[in-house]
Amino acid sequence: MMVANIHEADAATVLATAIDKVGDDPLIVAPTREVVDAAAAVADREAVPTARVLAAAEPFRAARRDFFCATRLADLAADPDAIRTRQSSVDDAVVVGSQQVFALVSCGDRAGAVSAVGDDADRLREGYESTFADADPVTLRTPGRQTLLERASEELGEGFAADFEAAVDAADEGEGGDLTDGVSVLVLVGATHGRQLYRLGSWAEDADLASKATVSRAKQRLEDAGLIETEKVPADVGRPRQRLRAAGESFPDGEALYDAVAAIDD
Repeated sequence: MMVANIHEADAATVLATAIDKVGDDPLIVAPTREVVDAAAAVADREAVPTARVLAAAEPFRAARRDFFCATRLADLAADPDAIRTRQSSVDDAVVVGSQQVFALVSCGDRAGAVSAVGDDADRLREGYESTFADADPVTLRTPGRQTLLERASEELGEGFAADFEAAVDAADEGEGGDLTDGVSVLVLVGATHGRQLYRLGSWAEDADLASKATVSRAKQRLEDAGLIETEKVPADVGRPRQRLRAAGESFPDGEALYDAVAAIDD
Protein backbone atom coordinates (compact mmCIF):
# COMPACT_ATOMS: atom_id res chain seq x y z
CA MET A 1 0.00 0.00 0.00
CA MET A 2 1.27 3.51 -0.87
CA VAL A 3 0.48 6.36 1.49
CA ALA A 4 1.28 10.05 0.88
CA ASN A 5 2.54 11.39 4.16
CA ILE A 6 5.12 14.18 3.78
CA HIS A 7 4.45 17.65 2.38
CA GLU A 8 6.99 20.44 2.85
CA ALA A 9 8.09 23.69 1.24
CA ASP A 10 11.49 22.40 0.06
CA ALA A 11 13.26 19.18 -0.82
CA ALA A 12 15.83 19.42 1.99
CA THR A 13 13.09 19.48 4.63
CA VAL A 14 11.36 16.52 2.96
CA LEU A 15 14.64 14.59 2.98
CA ALA A 16 15.33 15.41 6.63
CA THR A 17 11.84 14.24 7.61
CA ALA A 18 12.10 11.08 5.52
CA ILE A 19 15.53 10.20 6.94
CA ASP A 20 14.12 10.56 10.42
CA LYS A 21 11.21 8.24 9.62
CA VAL A 22 12.72 5.42 7.54
CA GLY A 23 14.61 3.69 10.35
CA ASP A 24 18.22 2.62 10.67
CA ASP A 25 21.04 3.12 8.12
CA PRO A 26 19.22 5.48 5.73
CA LEU A 27 20.15 5.49 2.04
CA ILE A 28 19.37 8.45 -0.24
CA VAL A 29 19.10 7.67 -3.95
CA ALA A 30 19.58 10.88 -5.92
CA PRO A 31 19.05 10.91 -9.71
CA THR A 32 19.68 14.64 -10.18
CA ARG A 33 22.00 17.41 -8.99
CA GLU A 34 19.02 19.06 -7.28
CA VAL A 35 18.48 16.01 -5.06
CA VAL A 36 22.22 15.80 -4.34
CA ASP A 37 22.15 19.47 -3.30
CA ALA A 38 19.14 18.82 -1.06
CA ALA A 39 20.94 15.86 0.53
CA ALA A 40 23.95 18.08 1.21
CA ALA A 41 21.74 20.73 2.81
CA VAL A 42 20.31 18.10 5.18
CA ALA A 43 23.73 17.82 6.84
CA ASP A 44 23.14 21.18 8.52
CA ARG A 45 19.89 20.12 10.17
CA GLU A 46 20.03 19.32 13.87
CA ALA A 47 19.60 15.70 14.94
CA VAL A 48 19.67 14.34 11.37
CA PRO A 49 21.51 10.99 11.39
CA THR A 50 24.34 10.18 9.02
CA ALA A 51 23.19 8.67 5.75
CA ARG A 52 24.50 6.98 2.63
CA VAL A 53 24.09 8.55 -0.81
CA LEU A 54 23.84 6.86 -4.22
CA ALA A 55 23.76 8.95 -7.38
CA ALA A 56 24.65 8.75 -11.05
CA ALA A 57 28.05 9.98 -12.16
CA GLU A 58 27.13 13.44 -13.47
CA PRO A 59 25.36 14.78 -10.34
CA PHE A 60 28.36 13.74 -8.27
CA ARG A 61 30.83 15.28 -10.71
CA ALA A 62 28.98 18.58 -10.43
CA ALA A 63 28.79 18.32 -6.64
CA ARG A 64 32.51 17.59 -6.31
CA ARG A 65 33.32 20.79 -8.23
CA ASP A 66 31.32 22.76 -5.68
CA PHE A 67 33.29 23.09 -2.42
CA PHE A 68 30.17 24.16 -0.56
CA CYS A 69 28.05 21.17 -1.62
CA ALA A 70 30.90 18.65 -1.31
CA THR A 71 31.76 19.60 2.27
CA ARG A 72 28.11 19.23 3.25
CA LEU A 73 27.93 15.78 1.63
CA ALA A 74 31.07 14.75 3.51
CA ASP A 75 29.36 15.80 6.74
CA LEU A 76 26.28 13.74 5.90
CA ALA A 77 28.13 10.53 5.04
CA ALA A 78 28.97 8.10 7.80
CA ASP A 79 32.28 7.12 6.17
CA PRO A 80 34.03 7.44 2.78
CA ASP A 81 32.30 4.33 1.41
CA ALA A 82 28.90 5.82 2.23
CA ILE A 83 28.91 7.87 -0.99
CA ARG A 84 28.71 5.77 -4.15
CA THR A 85 27.94 6.14 -7.83
CA ARG A 86 27.04 4.04 -10.84
CA GLN A 87 27.76 4.81 -14.48
CA SER A 88 24.21 4.10 -15.62
CA SER A 89 21.40 6.44 -14.66
CA VAL A 90 19.61 6.41 -11.32
CA ASP A 91 15.93 6.57 -12.15
CA ASP A 92 14.13 7.40 -8.91
CA ALA A 93 14.67 9.75 -5.97
CA VAL A 94 14.05 7.71 -2.83
CA VAL A 95 15.04 7.40 0.81
CA VAL A 96 15.49 3.82 2.00
CA GLY A 97 15.65 2.61 5.60
CA SER A 98 15.11 -0.45 7.73
CA GLN A 99 11.39 0.27 8.22
CA GLN A 100 10.12 2.31 5.26
CA VAL A 101 10.94 3.54 1.77
CA PHE A 102 9.96 7.03 0.64
CA ALA A 103 9.70 8.13 -2.98
CA LEU A 104 10.43 11.86 -3.32
CA VAL A 105 8.01 13.82 -5.48
CA SER A 106 7.47 17.41 -6.63
CA CYS A 107 4.10 19.05 -6.07
CA GLY A 108 4.21 22.35 -7.95
CA ASP A 109 6.19 24.75 -5.83
CA ARG A 110 6.26 22.31 -2.91
CA ALA A 111 7.96 18.99 -2.27
CA GLY A 112 6.69 15.76 -0.79
CA ALA A 113 7.26 12.05 -0.33
CA VAL A 114 5.15 8.92 -0.66
CA SER A 115 5.88 5.94 1.57
CA ALA A 116 5.97 2.25 0.77
CA VAL A 117 5.28 -0.14 3.64
CA GLY A 118 5.08 -3.89 4.20
CA ASP A 119 6.12 -6.21 1.35
CA ASP A 120 6.46 -3.30 -1.08
CA ALA A 121 9.05 -1.66 1.16
CA ASP A 122 10.94 -4.93 1.63
CA ARG A 123 11.24 -5.54 -2.12
CA LEU A 124 12.28 -1.96 -2.85
CA ARG A 125 14.80 -1.91 -0.03
CA GLU A 126 16.38 -5.16 -1.18
CA GLY A 127 16.75 -3.83 -4.70
CA TYR A 128 18.27 -0.49 -3.72
CA GLU A 129 20.63 -2.06 -1.19
CA SER A 130 21.87 -4.44 -3.87
CA THR A 131 22.42 -1.55 -6.28
CA PHE A 132 24.31 0.40 -3.62
CA ALA A 133 26.53 -2.59 -2.81
CA ASP A 134 27.47 -2.95 -6.49
CA ALA A 135 28.14 0.77 -7.01
CA ASP A 136 31.56 2.45 -6.97
CA PRO A 137 32.80 4.51 -3.99
CA VAL A 138 33.16 8.23 -4.64
CA THR A 139 36.00 10.40 -3.36
CA LEU A 140 34.74 13.94 -2.73
CA ARG A 141 38.32 15.27 -2.39
CA THR A 142 37.32 17.62 0.40
CA PRO A 143 36.86 17.17 4.17
CA GLY A 144 33.55 17.50 5.95
CA ARG A 145 32.43 21.06 6.73
CA GLN A 146 32.27 20.61 10.49
CA THR A 147 35.61 18.82 10.61
CA LEU A 148 37.19 21.64 8.63
CA LEU A 149 35.72 24.36 10.85
CA GLU A 150 36.70 22.56 14.04
CA ARG A 151 40.29 22.30 12.83
CA ALA A 152 40.29 25.95 11.81
CA SER A 153 39.08 26.98 15.27
CA GLU A 154 41.71 24.87 17.02
CA GLU A 155 44.65 25.70 14.76
CA LEU A 156 43.91 29.13 13.24
CA GLY A 157 41.84 30.65 16.04
CA GLU A 158 38.18 31.04 16.89
CA GLY A 159 37.86 34.47 15.27
CA PHE A 160 39.36 33.20 12.02
CA ALA A 161 37.10 30.14 12.02
CA ALA A 162 34.02 32.26 12.71
CA ASP A 163 34.73 34.50 9.70
CA PHE A 164 35.45 31.49 7.48
CA GLU A 165 32.23 29.78 8.57
CA ALA A 166 30.19 32.95 7.99
CA ALA A 167 31.59 33.36 4.47
CA VAL A 168 30.92 29.72 3.59
CA ASP A 169 27.38 29.94 5.02
CA ALA A 170 26.78 33.04 2.90
CA ALA A 171 27.84 31.07 -0.16
CA ASP A 172 25.37 28.30 0.69
CA GLU A 173 22.57 30.85 0.94
CA GLY A 174 23.48 32.52 -2.36
CA GLU A 175 23.79 31.25 -5.91
CA GLY A 176 26.64 30.02 -8.05
CA GLY A 177 28.52 27.89 -5.56
CA ASP A 178 30.38 26.27 -8.45
CA LEU A 179 31.95 29.64 -9.29
CA THR A 180 33.59 30.32 -5.96
CA ASP A 181 36.00 27.90 -4.35
CA GLY A 182 36.54 27.53 -0.64
CA VAL A 183 40.29 28.05 -0.96
CA SER A 184 39.84 31.60 -2.25
CA VAL A 185 37.46 32.33 0.61
CA LEU A 186 40.04 30.90 3.03
CA VAL A 187 42.81 33.13 1.63
CA LEU A 188 40.65 36.27 1.77
CA VAL A 189 39.76 35.54 5.39
CA GLY A 190 43.46 35.00 6.01
CA ALA A 191 44.21 38.42 4.55
CA THR A 192 41.64 40.13 6.78
CA HIS A 193 43.39 38.49 9.76
CA GLY A 194 46.91 39.31 8.56
CA ARG A 195 48.02 35.67 8.28
CA GLN A 196 51.13 34.41 6.54
CA LEU A 197 50.61 32.66 3.20
CA TYR A 198 52.94 29.81 4.16
CA ARG A 199 50.95 29.11 7.34
CA LEU A 200 47.65 29.05 5.43
CA GLY A 201 49.09 26.75 2.78
CA SER A 202 50.47 24.34 5.36
CA TRP A 203 47.17 24.29 7.22
CA ALA A 204 45.12 23.69 4.06
CA GLU A 205 47.40 20.83 3.05
CA ASP A 206 47.28 19.21 6.51
CA ALA A 207 43.48 19.53 6.53
CA ASP A 208 43.21 17.85 3.09
CA LEU A 209 41.57 20.99 1.72
CA ALA A 210 44.16 21.97 -0.90
CA SER A 211 47.84 21.87 -1.72
CA LYS A 212 50.21 24.75 -0.98
CA ALA A 213 50.36 25.40 -4.73
CA THR A 214 46.56 25.71 -4.93
CA VAL A 215 46.56 28.16 -2.01
CA SER A 216 49.32 30.16 -3.71
CA ARG A 217 47.31 30.33 -6.95
CA ALA A 218 44.27 31.53 -5.02
CA LYS A 219 46.44 34.22 -3.41
CA GLN A 220 47.63 35.38 -6.84
CA ARG A 221 44.06 35.43 -8.13
CA LEU A 222 42.87 37.63 -5.26
CA GLU A 223 45.94 39.84 -5.53
CA ASP A 224 45.40 40.34 -9.29
CA ALA A 225 41.79 41.29 -8.54
CA GLY A 226 42.98 43.96 -6.09
CA LEU A 227 41.36 42.35 -3.05
CA ILE A 228 44.54 41.55 -1.16
CA GLU A 229 48.19 42.56 -1.05
CA THR A 230 51.28 41.02 0.50
CA GLU A 231 54.20 42.21 2.57
CA LYS A 232 57.49 40.41 3.15
CA VAL A 233 58.22 38.96 6.58
CA PRO A 234 61.87 38.07 7.31
CA ALA A 235 62.51 34.39 7.96
CA ASP A 236 65.32 32.90 10.03
CA VAL A 237 66.09 30.43 7.26
CA GLY A 238 65.33 30.62 3.54
CA ARG A 239 63.35 33.18 1.60
CA PRO A 240 61.22 35.82 3.31
CA ARG A 241 57.63 34.80 3.98
CA GLN A 242 54.57 36.71 2.76
CA ARG A 243 51.99 38.20 5.09
CA LEU A 244 48.55 38.76 3.57
CA ARG A 245 46.62 42.00 4.01
CA ALA A 246 43.23 43.14 2.77
CA ALA A 247 43.87 45.79 0.11
CA GLY A 248 41.93 48.72 1.47
CA GLU A 249 38.64 46.81 1.42
CA SER A 250 36.21 46.50 4.29
CA PHE A 251 34.60 43.10 4.82
CA PRO A 252 32.30 43.57 7.81
CA ASP A 253 30.71 40.12 7.67
CA GLY A 254 30.78 36.73 6.03
CA GLU A 255 28.47 37.77 3.20
CA ALA A 256 30.83 40.60 2.23
CA LEU A 257 33.78 38.19 2.23
CA TYR A 258 31.96 35.73 0.01
CA ASP A 259 30.57 38.40 -2.33
CA ALA A 260 34.07 39.84 -2.85
CA VAL A 261 35.38 36.48 -4.04
CA ALA A 262 32.27 35.66 -6.09
CA ALA A 263 32.51 39.03 -7.87
CA ILE A 264 35.79 37.94 -9.48
CA ASP A 265 33.83 35.37 -11.51
CA ASP A 266 31.01 37.69 -12.54
